[in-house]
Amino acid sequence: MRPQYINVDTWDGKISLMRSNPEKSTNTILFVSGLGGSKDYWLSLFEQPILESYDLIAVDLPGQGKSVFSKDYSFGVMNQAKAVMEALDYLDISQIFGVFHTTSGCIGMGMNTIKKGFLRKFLGIETTFNLEPRSTIGKIVTYKENEFQAIWNSMISDLRSIDIKDFPSKNPKDLRDLIRLMVQSAENTPYYGVWRFAKSLYDFTKKEISENLKSLEGIEKWYLAGQRDFNDIQAISRVLEELKFSVEFVRKSGDMMMFENPSDFSRLLTKLISEKNQLVQ
Repeated sequence: MRPQYINVDTWDGKISLMRSNPEKSTNTILFVSGLGGSKDYWLSLFEQPILESYDLIAVDLPGQGKSVFSKDYSFGVMNQAKAVMEALDYLDISQIFGVFHTTSGCIGMGMNTIKKGFLRKFLGIETTFNLEPRSTIGKIVTYKENEFQAIWNSMISDLRSIDIKDFPSKNPKDLRDLIRLMVQSAENTPYYGVWRFAKSLYDFTKKEISENLKSLEGIEKWYLAGQRDFNDIQAISRVLEELKFSVEFVRKSGDMMMFENPSDFSRLLTKLISEKNQLVQ
């Protein structure tokens, strides 16, 4: 499936996205990358035959990839969620299966706050609902915005200098391609957008877990995928039980599984999409 590249004007700027099958708009999967990412993280999924019956949409969040927003834009969680919703509304999308990578999980929560039931199911890849001070986001917000430019440039430099020999279990070509993509995505993300999103995200996740999770009400089922050991897993489980949410933890996966093994990830997606609503303890 060769994706269509589309730029959608929103109230505050321009959202860049790619789309596979507009005629399948009643069966839409939305892909959103986290802080410093891009829609290109998902490109290999558009080549998977098993997903040809779906309308795949991958977006660049405001200030990332080729989405264009002014330096005066806030880049806050709810503003970004609003911009994505405006773009999807323009495409006449009424409901989605949402796939959110790392920090973009909060964008998904914001989208569902704006329009309950818009997300039929929610898949968070290495995403969580609490951010600790020692996390990357927690470290970013210790700087002032005007101090962060040099830090962001240093982080990009560190990405460029990754030695693939330090990852013997990884396919060298795949790892080189991934590093190149991550560097390119980071270079296309302005430091002020990173800092403002990080600040908004950190404040967003400092709320009570129950308050954040209530924004997922109306979703048929949500999944948490990845290998990370979440410190807040027990607290989340208790709140989910109280709110009677249907949840499943998909542990056998990596944080870039959509890039490293797109065929397996595509099969996982079709399985999760077709699953009946059933609480997994």
